[in-house]
Amino acid sequence: MNIINRQHGYAALLMIPLAFGLLSCSKHKDATPTPQTLTFQQTISLPQSRVYGSGGAIGSKFVFAGGTSNNTIQKSVDIYDVQTGAWTQSNLSLGRWMMTSVQTDNEILFAGGLTTSSYTSISGVVDIFNPGSGTWSQATLPTPRASMAAASAGRKVFLGGGAGANMVFSQALDIYDRNSNTWTSTNLMVAHLSGAAAAAGNKVMFAGGYGGTAASPVISNMVDVYDLNTGKLTTATLSKGRIALAGVASGSRMFFAGGLEAPQTNIASDVVDVYDAAADQWSVMHLSAARCNIGTAVIGTLVVFAGGDTGVKTFDTIDIYNTQTNTWSTARLSSPQTYCTLGVCNRQLIVAGAQSKTADVFLLSN
Repeated sequence: MNIINRQHGYAALLMIPLAFGLLSCSKHKDATPTPQTLTFQQTISLPQSRVYGSGGAIGSKFVFAGGTSNNTIQKSVDIYDVQTGAWTQSNLSLGRWMMTSVQTDNEILFAGGLTTSSYTSISGVVDIFNPGSGTWSQATLPTPRASMAAASAGRKVFLGGGAGANMVFSQALDIYDRNSNTWTSTNLMVAHLSGAAAAAGNKVMFAGGYGGTAASPVISNMVDVYDLNTGKLTTATLSKGRIALAGVASGSRMFFAGGLEAPQTNIASDVVDVYDAAADQWSVMHLSAARCNIGTAVIGTLVVFAGGDTGVKTFDTIDIYNTQTNTWSTARLSSPQTYCTLGVCNRQLIVAGAQSKTADVFLLSN
């Protein structure tokens, strides 16, 4: 199988796809804060294009790692400094694609993935990068697998689901405590392949994706709910089952957006299931266009859903939800992009698409 095949086959099964506001005041009366917006700033050139790469941003550094380029699996890491506009390069300890990236307060972890084009070559390597110091360290997944869903809560990282050797759909949940440098493991209630994860309040959720087996996959509406206080798992349900959805959290709310409801016929979803941990309540909102493989990020008061595709069409759409005003707006990428990697560096949002040698930079404005 060609490792840059973009069809919604096994590669799509494995794919899962990273604040502050200024208040004005008056001595005489309360003033309403000006809603924040995103303004296009520039398009930057990337050192190389990547397919199924992983990335994120901390401080002034945007990091883009692994994946495939020119049909070759990469161990290279490209690092962009938004303050200087300069690129530097580093390397993973092991080249791989279908990695999962997840951030703590000051580190980006690149976990698992495939080391060859074969789905039997599953890696348990976790490369940990500290952009502030420029240093790397390594850890090992208790259960090696590719395309996990991931979220972080404080200094704990949660890696759930994915696929193990021979495309076995996984129920594994590995929890890495960066303070003690220790792992604990348990099993989710159901397998989640090509699902999404997010964390808010005292809960970490793993939503949707494929359940069943590679021979008989089932699109799932199940949500595994991990309680940070008790360590116990319960379940909830999405309003619609789907794969290749996006997960992100802002404040007390988790957002599970888009995805495919019927991959065989490329039926995409515009549904955004929202869970408010403070109210313990679910609600449903909608994107401006139905699509899957959306890139997500939170910048200031804005929750961003960028790019995506339906299997037959790729989008330049950015849907933006303002958590301060509870309103939606849209912006546009410079070109249609899917499988986007997003990073927030200071007040800048960087959006890089798969197979693209450019990235768009947006500025958070009041």
